[in-house]
Amino acid sequence: AGRALEALRGWKFASPRGPISIDPATRDIVMNEYLSEGGMKDGRVSQLFSIAVDRDHRAAALLAPSREALSYGDLRRQTAAVIAALRHAAVGRRDRVAVVLPNGPEMAAATIAIASGAVCAPLNPGYGKEEFRFYLTDLEPAALLLPAEDRGPARAVATALGVRCLDARWASDWPAGSLEIDGG
Repeated sequence: AGRALEALRGWKFASPRGPISIDPATRDIVMNEYLSEGGMKDGRVSQLFSIAVDRDHRAAALLAPSREALSYGDLRRQTAAVIAALRHAAVGRRDRVAVVLPNGPEMAAATIAIASGAVCAPLNPGYGKEEFRFYLTDLEPAALLLPAEDRGPARAVATALGVRCLDARWASDWPAGSLEIDGG
């Protein structure tokens, strides 16, 4: 737990305006309530996420320039909908889901949601056909999440390998991180 505590003290996230440190109150909650000598008590993203939702479900969870914030309450509801879509697509808690989305609030929301209901394996959307073939063959994912309009190498390789493709849809006039998943 010592290394985990040390890592949390320096948590930083990238943003268009530069690195953002995790706020001290959130860091303290994570360290005090969710880390024990053996590490995180439950080991699930959903447990960490629940702390913030329970503190204030109306607080902003995801932000993006020129967009309405997505609240923790809305992110929780969206996460439940994504998990339901995964189950409809026969993706279980221990199944792997590869995610190929551009960096941004939708990628963050998808990662939170998928990691709450399955094993999330983000992949670089800039990979070429051979890289996708390597990673998808190695991962053996139950599904691949990618933008609905994407017709690039990730979809082509997944289709050739028989990996189910799930389509993510979002719009710039939706709150930051809002997305819908189809394909189950």
